[in-house]
Amino acid sequence: MQSNTIQQPPGSATSTQERVLITGDDILIEYVERLMNEIKNVNDNELKPTWKNQIEKFITHYVWHSQDPVANEKIKHGQRYQTPYWVRLQGRLNEMQERRRRLIKYLYKKEGKLNEFESGFQSSIQKKSTIIKKFSSIQLEDLLRTSTKNVAQEVVSSLIPP
Repeated sequence: MQSNTIQQPPGSATSTQERVLITGDDILIEYVERLMNEIKNVNDNELKPTWKNQIEKFITHYVWHSQDPVANEKIKHGQRYQTPYWVRLQGRLNEMQERRRRLIKYLYKKEGKLNEFESGFQSSIQKKSTIIKKFSSIQLEDLLRTSTKNVAQEVVSSLIPP
């Protein structure tokens, strides 16, 4: 995905201006986290069929490495139990966060600064989160729609209604 650099405004908490690199992955993680938290409060049967379809496309996209929990459907009291969408999205969110963590750890290792990884990673994620949380959902969707990586664009397109 295309990277977007966001600069903190003058007079922010830090005395010197600091640049924080916000990547498309960061934006997608925030978007999926918001979506997951919203549908936690709704019964899956109350979701519009078009929303279910888009969420299903995202969850089952070929880009994922981990298994979708729906494959582990259970029978409870003689009825089929479907894993809720929010649980399935949580699995995808966890995978995205872990991929981001591994990538950043690799970059620290490559620079010979592995001992600084934990504190640097936590600090970086906190700064990014502070900035990204200020974006509206519409702004996040616009940023995701303008991404440049085809696979990411395809995954995002399946999640965001046109």
